[in-house]
Amino acid sequence: MFNLTDYEKDIRTGATSAKVAPEEAMNQFIYNLVIMRDHYKIFSPKIDFRALGQQWNRLSSDTRNNQKEACCNALKRSARGL
Repeated sequence: MFNLTDYEKDIRTGATSAKVAPEEAMNQFIYNLVIMRDHYKIFSPKIDFRALGQQWNRLSSDTRNNQKEACCNALKRSARGL
């Protein structure tokens, strides 16, 4: 099953490269998932947003919201061990 927090490192890296807050980078990552392509090009080209977006879009709204909240909380903590 898709888990947004599995991509925390990619989101942090994208935030650093684009000089935006990690929470903003998370929103851009989710946008890429929703449209299933790399509209925001701050993430690794190895990420297949089409395949991941299909998984993301299959999740229930509650599951997506819970994953957003968990990822946001993880991004607010320091990036230890990443």
